[in-house]
Amino acid sequence: MLGHVAVGYGNIGIDYCHQGKFKEGIVYFEKALAQLETHPNKGFEAWMYMHLGNALTETDIDRAEPYLLKTLGMMTESGQLEDMSHTHEFLAKLYEKQGRFAQALEHYKIYAELEIKQFRDMNEKRTQAIAVQLDVSRLEHERESYKQKNVELSSTIEHLEELSVRD
Repeated sequence: MLGHVAVGYGNIGIDYCHQGKFKEGIVYFEKALAQLETHPNKGFEAWMYMHLGNALTETDIDRAEPYLLKTLGMMTESGQLEDMSHTHEFLAKLYEKQGRFAQALEHYKIYAELEIKQFRDMNEKRTQAIAVQLDVSRLEHERESYKQKNVELSSTIEHLEELSVRD
């Protein structure tokens, strides 16, 4: 089970980074990773390495690459598509800052391909959900139609029973 302390540290680190306080964020990412030694979770560990690498891109560019490459390997193994795309984005940003433009372009391309795949997958799921909703609506309409026919048939049966008794 993932330790709540590690998650807390990770979230604090992300909050600091969103505020532009990358050095403070790095401290909390490292604390989260230390907590993971007693509560291992590969997915969360990869996520922390990704954010640590991104924060290092802003503060200590020479230390960032190993963390991002480690993240990419871990996410490739686990199939974490969304975070994998972000890791490629962060690597592209790092390589661009380092003037390694060919590598930056390659990672931007992979990032774009993964983002497109995610959008297609999301749209496919939405299309399926809409199709299910339409089927449910159609079935509800049919049910109401049958209900109305049953009421009409019951009324006709009652009328026929009255006629049979009178005649």
